[in-house]
Amino acid sequence: MKKMLIMLLTLGLIISASSCQSPQSSPASSISPSATSITGSTQTAQNSPDPSQPSAELPKYNVNNIVGVDQFGRTFDIIGGEKSEKQVGMFYFLWLGQPLFSGVYDATKIYNEYGEDVLFHETSDISPEGQFHFWGEPLYGYYNSGDEYV
Repeated sequence: MKKMLIMLLTLGLIISASSCQSPQSSPASSISPSATSITGSTQTAQNSPDPSQPSAELPKYNVNNIVGVDQFGRTFDIIGGEKSEKQVGMFYFLWLGQPLFSGVYDATKIYNEYGEDVLFHETSDISPEGQFHFWGEPLYGYYNSGDEYV
């Protein structure tokens, strides 16, 4: 019984492998003078890439090369290369302020004005131990999570 099962599985693999091979075609029939690519541009035999030659520049696969269509049919194209000297950052911690928040403490300002010891090693009114500290002043000012607009 096991031998019969092994033979059937082997036969199935051979049949599926042979069906996966593409039919051989002549080079003349594979390059047509007006073959249209996915993007709709027309290729001719003169500007078709030679498959035996490696492409000069292969595309990198990352988020810059993603294209897509949303549910409404809107499309977006490839972004392009990496953009240098660009930064994005947004930090909002809505846990600031409740229930133990007694004031505004900016770690950057404390460090710049009083140094590392006051910020990290001493407890004082300037930087009390156990209090929440902002890392820097937020774009729209300091906030408390108990504030109505937050």
